[in-house]
Amino acid sequence: MVHFGTVTAGKFVGARVVRATEFLNTDLDACYTPEGLQQISGPSTLNIASLL
Repeated sequence: MVHFGTVTAGKFVGARVVRATEFLNTDLDACYTPEGLQQISGPSTLNIASLL
């Protein structure tokens, strides 16, 4: 999943931001239970592209 945005306050105000998260699902049958997939997690990377 990738999110795009802009810094709205602080030192990097106006800079573009990209956050990429890779979701890891090691329980492939979790989606087929009555409760469904209740939790998912994974590493996330935040990139701030400063304006010159």
